[in-house]
Amino acid sequence: AHLVGIILALMATHVLFHLRFPDAVALSTAIIAAYDLQLFGLGEPDWWDVASDNFFLVSAAVLGTFASYDIERFARRSFAHQRHGEEERRRSEELLDNVLPAAIAARLKNGESVIADRYTEATALFADIVGPTPLATRLEPEVILDALNRHFTEFDRIARDHKAQKTT
Repeated sequence: AHLVGIILALMATHVLFHLRFPDAVALSTAIIAAYDLQLFGLGEPDWWDVASDNFFLVSAAVLGTFASYDIERFARRSFAHQRHGEEERRRSEELLDNVLPAAIAARLKNGESVIADRYTEATALFADIVGPTPLATRLEPEVILDALNRHFTEFDRIARDHKAQKTT
């Protein structure tokens, strides 16, 4: 009867305390060794009983260790999925912030799904670069990017100065 109690305690310890795999192996080994030492300390045990008891203890230890391993693996996967989800949420919010005006992005993040604002007056400015292909063949890429950056920076400044809502 005492063997059943030790087996139950061994299994419960592995599962309830969420032991890491190396700790589960060490605990199992220590419990089995302590049980065997106790048997030999009581006198000459029957070798058949020792072998049979050890078979059940080792079986319980193996099952408990694998349960600990599965619990640890599940926890690691869960943590990785959670981190991946947080990273995807962060990237999604970053994309919203880069593509949409801040006020619209904030409304979407707050759960608003249909955004249709009404403006009594509006002006639209469309800008285009004339002849970009011949220009691109004559200039270095760095020069083109610098020119585009200067133009867009100036458009942004003008929009900001006039408190205009800029969309791309």
